[in-house]
Amino acid sequence: MSSSKAIGTMLTAGAAVVLAVTLATAAGQREQARARLPLAEDRGTLHILQQGRPVGSESFQITASGSGWTARGETELQLEGAQGKVRSELRLRPDGSPERYEWTVEGPSRSAAIVRFTGTTAQVDLRVEGVAPFQQEFFFQAQPVLILDNNLYHQYAILAALYDWKRGGEQSFSVLVPQSLTPGTITAEAFVPAENPAGKTLQGLRVRSEDLELEVYLEEGRRLIRLAVPAAGVEIVRK
Repeated sequence: MSSSKAIGTMLTAGAAVVLAVTLATAAGQREQARARLPLAEDRGTLHILQQGRPVGSESFQITASGSGWTARGETELQLEGAQGKVRSELRLRPDGSPERYEWTVEGPSRSAAIVRFTGTTAQVDLRVEGVAPFQQEFFFQAQPVLILDNNLYHQYAILAALYDWKRGGEQSFSVLVPQSLTPGTITAEAFVPAENPAGKTLQGLRVRSEDLELEVYLEEGRRLIRLAVPAAGVEIVRK
């Protein structure tokens, strides 16, 4: 082969490699774009009411963190003369699957835990004041697994982002309630809220588990504004 033909072959091969890399990169970017959770940054305060009486509040923020997300919440409760505080930090991968969850509870006693997710396995390291450290693993069939913890209501904004609004209908999700070490399944179904204050366009999600039903209300941009647990007379309203 002449030197000119060899150079031409090398250039052609090089161009093919560049083209292949470019196509692969573009495909990867499209895949990443499809996989990324449609979650918006947000922060705010939620007031917790029971039978119309204030019993606590939650401050939260959801921020982009690298290619993923971080959701933080802090809830203060006053129930039957007792006070308590819950803090949490949830790190999400770009597709909304959990990577790490950490919570602390301050009340009559103090407890804390870290939950680490590897694939579809969740490993919990629990520390309770006056009790020996405890470890437990939970196994799920598929990701993403939803974290819906006790008294941390901003996490329902993540459920709203994971729900396929175009498909609609009843959709099932694997969930973990870390404070009570409870895995399970919930269903979520979109509905049109009857209430529509100030002419705002609202979206609703009706969420059901074996022993609970609640309604999630969102305004434009799927911004969480209200939750209601009618059977318990509990309402969580954004300030």
